[in-house]
Amino acid sequence: MCRVTGCIALKYRLNEIFVYIFHLVRSPQVAKHLIMTTIIQFLWQYFYRNGMKYKTNQTNKAAWCKACLKGNMYILSESDAAKTRAGQLLAIRSQEDLQKSGLSLEIEGSERAKLT
Repeated sequence: MCRVTGCIALKYRLNEIFVYIFHLVRSPQVAKHLIMTTIIQFLWQYFYRNGMKYKTNQTNKAAWCKACLKGNMYILSESDAAKTRAGQLLAIRSQEDLQKSGLSLEIEGSERAKLT
């Protein structure tokens, strides 16, 4: 489970955005629109998207938390390194291949601890 939205720094930054926009715009309707647009743009910088659709949904695209994806890629590269040292693999996968594999990897905390 991704915990990006639970980050204290993120909450603090969003609060700054709210205060700034309310001081600039006195109209509640305009302020609400600006806030929602700003928050959406701000939050999307923490997610990776490609052209894939979300599961069977034909409207929305799939998105992955960048921190979770980076963690998955690290786990996969460490696993590849161990297999390479043991002679089970010839080489570690490229960053592109690790990213593709990391997008489909679902690792929970206990399993993550076993792999690292």
